[in-house]
Amino acid sequence: QTITLLFIAFLIVGAVLSAPATTLAADPLIREQRTLTVDGQTETWTLRWEKPPKSACGADNAEFSLSCSCNGFAYGEEGKLTLVRLLADGTQESIRLGLFFKSEQEITSDSGNVVVQRWQPLRDGKDSDFNHAGDDDFVANVAKRPTVELMHFADYDHDGGATEFLLQLNTKPCGKRQMVAVGVSRSNPHLHLFSTTGNPKKPLILYAQAWETLRTSDGPVTVVDWACGDHGGVEESRIALQVEDGVIRGKRKKYACDNSNHANENAVLEETDL
Repeated sequence: QTITLLFIAFLIVGAVLSAPATTLAADPLIREQRTLTVDGQTETWTLRWEKPPKSACGADNAEFSLSCSCNGFAYGEEGKLTLVRLLADGTQESIRLGLFFKSEQEITSDSGNVVVQRWQPLRDGKDSDFNHAGDDDFVANVAKRPTVELMHFADYDHDGGATEFLLQLNTKPCGKRQMVAVGVSRSNPHLHLFSTTGNPKKPLILYAQAWETLRTSDGPVTVVDWACGDHGGVEESRIALQVEDGVIRGKRKKYACDNSNHANENAVLEETDL
């Protein structure tokens, strides 16, 4: 009977360790904890706050949180956030995400802080149907919503391993979410922010749609980074991306816009490596 009980306990513990989990109830400093397979070995990755985070783009300030500045961050939290990687052999490595975080000053109060979404606003503007400012009932109801999962692992660099996820750094007018890819790759097996061959020491910052286009691509792709006429723009910015064997290459071209808000293909104003 004792052997049977021990075996059952072992199965329960094993299931807990191998299951994806957000463990806020067990440890409020753990924002999210996931397991994944890297080169055939199971690892545990944890997003951990240095101290309890504070509200950012929160439901307590609904008018601001539903503005363009908070797109992708509402309803969120702010603080110093570290990604901790526990390898199969018991060794650890970590990366402080605030070192790379860039945001508008009205969103974060400290350049070393990260803002991440905790609960999602309702779609179709349903949250904006209320006058929420100072509405304690609304704040409490938002806190009952499911916690947003941050680590959505995918293979953005096409090296055969879904070992990176996107982190939002900023938002541009309006709804243009700037993202970086965080994780490991065959060319760099340690935690890092992904970059290009043209600027290997600078994180590659792309809008969310550009990352998705890159992920699903099977060859070179070109995406419009900023279109003619967008917010009065008189230039169009296009990004050419290519991934080969886990290496990302990219260039940006800027074109003059004509009076009909179309890019003049013969008027390249600038061409730079990403």
